[in-house]
Amino acid sequence: MKIIKTAIALMALTFGFTTVQAEIYDRLVLKNGKVVAGYIAGQQPGQCIKFYAEDINGGSTRRTTIDADELIPTSNADNGQFDDINTISVADGLPHTYTFSIGDVTKIERELRPEGQTFGIVDVITTRSGDIYEGQVIGQTLGSSIQIWDGRNTQTIYNNNLACQEKRPLDASKDIIKQSPFLDIVVTQRVTYRGIIIMQNYGNEQQKSFLRIQEENGQISRVDISQITELLREVNDQYSTTTSGTDFVPEPGVIYFNSQAVKSIPTEKDDGNFILNADDIDGSLLLPLENGRLTITMDDNADNRNTILLPIEQQKIGRKKMFAFSYEDIVDKAVMYDSSSSENGILRREFSIHTGFYVLYHRESGKVNFCEFQ
Repeated sequence: MKIIKTAIALMALTFGFTTVQAEIYDRLVLKNGKVVAGYIAGQQPGQCIKFYAEDINGGSTRRTTIDADELIPTSNADNGQFDDINTISVADGLPHTYTFSIGDVTKIERELRPEGQTFGIVDVITTRSGDIYEGQVIGQTLGSSIQIWDGRNTQTIYNNNLACQEKRPLDASKDIIKQSPFLDIVVTQRVTYRGIIIMQNYGNEQQKSFLRIQEENGQISRVDISQITELLREVNDQYSTTTSGTDFVPEPGVIYFNSQAVKSIPTEKDDGNFILNADDIDGSLLLPLENGRLTITMDDNADNRNTILLPIEQQKIGRKKMFAFSYEDIVDKAVMYDSSSSENGILRREFSIHTGFYVLYHRESGKVNFCEFQ
């Protein structure tokens, strides 16, 4: 069962790129030290990995099998033959796709999402010791461990400490399927599921291992690991058409609410209240609220990490009505974020909110970012 769980974890991970055919997503590190670059196209749990790679000697893809020494490494690998590797089979009907025995592969390495990209998949790993890691899985040593980049460091989680792997969309306002360059196909003896594997539970003595797949129609199905006969991965046609032209690269020092820049303004303290000057909020941002979700994107620094999101209303201060909040509001009305992630020096936090006025209060600087949602 341990071998099956490890192999299936390979397919539970996807990445964020703008074009599929021209990109390298995965690298197989073989036991003889050679590296093959391309992407994982499928696997039979505990037996083999099907891998798409274009760098093949002329004509080899037309044969049903090729010898190991006819597979050429990519330009990023050492030149030479793939000696001491079992015969590599060409997958039926899939040119450039080759089948490697699990025993011939030591590690899978994966590409990081491009810096500043705001769509894709976030990996969340929960350990049996209770730790939670968010970021991108960048490697897996078969039978041993998983490596995840949390935005600052690479964390290694050993297989015996794995409790659960989950995936969520980096852009919470878009469907997870539209942010994945691949679709997962889970084949069992009776049913075939097509969508995104959003969770894999590694089980325990009382509970069998299982995964959950979100299908294209939105239905979420639970599948016992023991029932899976094959896992496949295919290029997602929805991916490039839905993300093209809709993404932004955050500028350093700028705060974004749902991808829109929001200026920082000072507050004035008066008798326990934090007051916003009417001139500062004149012409402030007005945004539509889609699905009740707010994504705040900002530099990952001490000031931004120590921020609080607050609903705010006009109050009568002295003889005037103005936007203000108090120390009590900071304690009682702070909106808790649903999730937080840090990648490539960018901090993203997801909130569930209603229409109305909101400020992001910076405790260290005393400034706020003000916005109205309707």
